[in-house]
Amino acid sequence: MENYWIKWQDLSFKLNNEKKRKLVLFGRSEDWVPKALRKLKQFNPIICDSNIRYDKTRFEGINVFHKSKFLKNKDKEKFFFVITTGSYNSVIKELKRNNKLSGKDFVCLPDFYDFAFLDNLIASSIDSEFLTIELFSIEIIISSKIHCFSIRRDCC
Repeated sequence: MENYWIKWQDLSFKLNNEKKRKLVLFGRSEDWVPKALRKLKQFNPIICDSNIRYDKTRFEGINVFHKSKFLKNKDKEKFFFVITTGSYNSVIKELKRNNKLSGKDFVCLPDFYDFAFLDNLIASSIDSEFLTIELFSIEIIISSKIHCFSIRRDCC
């Protein structure tokens, strides 16, 4: 997996040592931001989002700004991003296009790791020529909830 995947304890350590950089939660997710704030609020984050309607608003008591304020900023060392949107793949691509380095300038919310693992597993299973099972289920426990995923593939 890429170096934008990080464990909670490693993220806390990183943020404690990044005091000169402002923590930016990338994505104003109704689900993920409140969960992230339980562990990150002490770092006084701000939120950026792609939706211009959220610019200069507040969410969960945190200031929200449009992403252009951060991506156009030439001071690369000013912000550290934690991706907090389920659309993390598109945000990763956008941050990289804007010369941000994964692991150094941004990471994904640690809670997304399980979803990414599942996405990769499903993608590799669907593409495999050797898949002979017609139906299989994968159960993953995430945040004390069981999520079931089923894939159906017709055999040759």
